[in-house]
Amino acid sequence: MAFIKKVIKFFKHHFLKDPFFVLLYALGYFQKNYKNKARFYTEQEFFAAITEGKSIIRIGDGEIGLLHGRDIHYQVHSPELEQGLKDIIKNYSPTSPYILSIPVFVNFTNQELSTTNGKISCWLPLKVEFRRMFNKTASYADAHYFYYRELMLKFFAQFLQNKHVVFISNEETNTQIKSTSIPFASAHYVHTPKENSFAKLHDIIVSVDETLKTYADKNVVLAISTGPTSKILAKHYADLGYQSFDIGFGLRYLYDQKDYSDVI
Repeated sequence: MAFIKKVIKFFKHHFLKDPFFVLLYALGYFQKNYKNKARFYTEQEFFAAITEGKSIIRIGDGEIGLLHGRDIHYQVHSPELEQGLKDIIKNYSPTSPYILSIPVFVNFTNQELSTTNGKISCWLPLKVEFRRMFNKTASYADAHYFYYRELMLKFFAQFLQNKHVVFISNEETNTQIKSTSIPFASAHYVHTPKENSFAKLHDIIVSVDETLKTYADKNVVLAISTGPTSKILAKHYADLGYQSFDIGFGLRYLYDQKDYSDVI
């Protein structure tokens, strides 16, 4: 009975907006070996690309939900945000100034995902959208790289040493970052709302632009953690020549000793 209710809810939400997605989802759901063959950067390739100046934009289940017109718990849907996410995905290529990062679950079969409760419903929409929307000739990074504590601290925290960093996040997180022992060359902080930051996108850009005037050149890194708006900001500034990292929850590793890998 609960399964039937979930199916009805799914069809009611998706069918009018995107019936083709519903068809592809239904066809994929009943195939145990349904998966993709996305090409992922190795850890070494990923770190080399960052060293060379590539930005990072992560796409996960929340962004896929927004693409389908759904609100998520910290960001309401808007047509402008949906279009911005689509542009990031559809315009991605090997020559993009950013690396698009997606969960490695896109390459898992339904049978593999079924071993953990909820992972099929969580990641099957991404698997479906990868087939019809994502560039198959490009390479992707693991969207959860920044959530692995050892990897984050081994490279990324070291990478930020002696760099000029602009942190773009909510005030509470920015305040916590100020307690870090990492020796930044300089650090500036732009505060964003805890929820629905896309509604303040223009104001955030104005604040970031004012901060960037502090620097004579583009030798600065933007570290962004403000929900799906992070993706739009990272793309905007990567296109302008600024290295931008959509870090998300992993930003906490700069000041917190807790391991957050269990949120994956």
